[in-house]
Amino acid sequence: MDQLNKLLDKAREMRSLPSDNALAIAMGVSRQRVSAWRHGTNYPDPVACAQLSDLTGQPLNYVLGVVGEARALSKEEKQVWRRLAQVAAIALVAIAPTFLQASDMAKNFEANSPQMHIM
Repeated sequence: MDQLNKLLDKAREMRSLPSDNALAIAMGVSRQRVSAWRHGTNYPDPVACAQLSDLTGQPLNYVLGVVGEARALSKEEKQVWRRLAQVAAIALVAIAPTFLQASDMAKNFEANSPQMHIM
């Protein structure tokens, strides 16, 4: 549940949301629902997980892993969800530099390319 709270905090931080109420409004859910997520009495559904992914910039499978681990009852099930989240985090670290480099190359190409107009 600590990881889920960190994820909720990151969503607030990334969007400069001052409170869980503001986070709830941004996600289109009730303040009570976000409170239930924080206290472990309820958990985000897949749609809310996708919204958290968008708000935090974290891969969806990472968010699903964090929520699945928080929801899991057995130690073994928690480990499976934790592995999913870890794989997503490792993939992000491995892929992000390559993606950013390719993005910079594309911007440079566009900036230095001659313009072509078709009539």
